[in-house]
Amino acid sequence: MHSQVLLAGDIHLGRRPVHLPRDIDQHGISPLELTPTEGWFRLVRFAVDQGVAAVVLTGDVVEADHHRLEAFGHLQSGVLELVQNGIDVYSVVGDHDVEALEEVTQRIPAFHVVGQGGKWEWVTLSHQSEPIMNILGWSFPKQGITQSPLEQDLPLPPDEKLPRFGILHDLDTPDSVYAPASRRRLEDIELDGWFIGHKHKPSQLGSDSFIGYLGPLVGLDPSETGLHGPWVLEIDDLGQFSIKQISLGPLRWEELPVAVDKLSGKGDLKDILRDSMASLHKKLLPQLAGVKAVGCRIKLVGPRELHRDVAQRLTPLDLEDLKPKFDEILYFVEGIIDDSRLSLDLKRIAQASDPPGLLARQLLALEDKEEDARQLIREARHRLEKEAASSAWSQLEGIQLTEDQVRELLLQAGFPALKELLGQIEPRNREDVRSWS
Repeated sequence: MHSQVLLAGDIHLGRRPVHLPRDIDQHGISPLELTPTEGWFRLVRFAVDQGVAAVVLTGDVVEADHHRLEAFGHLQSGVLELVQNGIDVYSVVGDHDVEALEEVTQRIPAFHVVGQGGKWEWVTLSHQSEPIMNILGWSFPKQGITQSPLEQDLPLPPDEKLPRFGILHDLDTPDSVYAPASRRRLEDIELDGWFIGHKHKPSQLGSDSFIGYLGPLVGLDPSETGLHGPWVLEIDDLGQFSIKQISLGPLRWEELPVAVDKLSGKGDLKDILRDSMASLHKKLLPQLAGVKAVGCRIKLVGPRELHRDVAQRLTPLDLEDLKPKFDEILYFVEGIIDDSRLSLDLKRIAQASDPPGLLARQLLALEDKEEDARQLIREARHRLEKEAASSAWSQLEGIQLTEDQVRELLLQAGFPALKELLGQIEPRNREDVRSWS
């Protein structure tokens, strides 16, 4: 018997994507069509149409406990439709929805929380009354847990000779308060794979590895680029399995590199950017099933000496009306970032003992993901979280910054600062500065 199980990471019902165009509804798209709620209902329709055996979620189903009233109706409606079509729903509790999912389980008995109360639990999934796989799960009993759940004793697995998978909400995050588990420890446990939530960048799950992040159904901000959507786990009657990610998200974010030498000539800048979007669309087309809009963050790359001219030409340009459609998919510019970092010889600058040299060494450590950069990233994350918790920002939606996102923010701030420092060197040293470019 051939069976399918649908897997999804952080859905964050109740949250809305940010940085959408203010006039997007004038292009035939309602902002509500681009939300995690829309992604959830698409998942439900796909599961019913495909006749999957079960839907498995890895936590943060609801954005936050204070969103549960808004999100509950959508979650309940989707779960009831799944159950009415013979599809069971399982989930672990994430750090965002400790109270919300407890309430959901009380009001929707068909919604199964695995590992409730912070205790490991095995559950057997069935299809047409036949068991097809076992899952081992652990749920947050409260927010703010620094201890790995793997420090607990794991229950013995069921006797059935079926595929065995684990579901958790975090993995290998240093100094985390999200109950992180060591990947090395997971690899030592005799399971066929682990499906993880929390981080929003999906892993490359497949033949080489079945341990990794599922990612959300919809990219919630421009940093969450690339394909997002649920995963289909296929199991045959011999217990062999495979996995693939499918595109169901209505919104996609992409970083679009544009060479400054293309923009420095006399050509119309909007035409050049539109052509770049058209090329991106052609490349992405096989992955755009169901996508209604693609937000592009333009990254200017190329020789440093051309950036000033290009920046001056782009500054007065109104890109709000640059919203071409290709195959009925709307493209828009979310922002422009200046990435002239490749024009600096960091290794040479880092040899000096002056402030530029110190900063260059830090940037090299960040780029190469060296251990020395971990402390810098931890300090930056602490400051950002402290700032986000201040009264001025307390009413805004919280944003979880991953280690990679903090690293990228530091790099984006560090390179302009390094160029500024180099520009302040005394004139007698300007010859050396030119040699670094």
